[in-house]
Amino acid sequence: MHTKNLPIIRANAEFYISNKLAALQSNKINYEQLLEICNNYRQIGICTLFIEYSAQSLFDNLIKSSKAFLYGITNIHKSQVTTSKALPLFDAIACNDYRLAQKISTALSREHNPEEEYLDEFLYFSFLMQRFFLNGNEQSCNDLLVRYEDLLDGTTDEQFVICKALNNKDKALFDDGLEQLIIKNSNKYKQGFLNGSILEEEYATNGCIFIEGLALIRLANTIGITTEKNYLFIPSIVI
Repeated sequence: MHTKNLPIIRANAEFYISNKLAALQSNKINYEQLLEICNNYRQIGICTLFIEYSAQSLFDNLIKSSKAFLYGITNIHKSQVTTSKALPLFDAIACNDYRLAQKISTALSREHNPEEEYLDEFLYFSFLMQRFFLNGNEQSCNDLLVRYEDLLDGTTDEQFVICKALNNKDKALFDDGLEQLIIKNSNKYKQGFLNGSILEEEYATNGCIFIEGLALIRLANTIGITTEKNYLFIPSIVI
């Protein structure tokens, strides 16, 4: 989605952050507010990418998002932190900052919070963290995948396919899973925008640059899976 409102969206995101940084620094925000700060950094980066054609500005803001997130979660009780909502983890990975991603993974809760998250989404994040950042051994990663697959009970899940592909270093399976995840993400934003559940600033930013997909490409590359140079919503300039 191309919109003439990108400068306004960026300015609004900058204003939001300027009003929240003091609260973040004094540890007076909750988890949802922390995620919103990070999302605004992400929006600034994506807007700047489109306005100035600057991938570096995108990465600079993704780093700000992930650093703010790490600072925030170290000062919020783990019982309040929902692991499967930790999208700033993908911000760090997308920038190839694996040390930061490891610190975030270490700080996140290892316990599923059934009141705040679905088990399949928790297992998705848990596998990625164990496999790439928490020195999970082969058995622990396999156990997570078995639990994940049993939970699905034969249903299709793109994120499980990607986890399985990464675990097995299976390029064909990864390509298929990523393609389906990109389509699913695109449909979510398009339908949400049309029915009014997703605002323009979300659709024009997170709906147009798929940071999670970029992060998954980075992880695949670290284990020798070759990927394309351009994807829908993951353009070559950021890869």
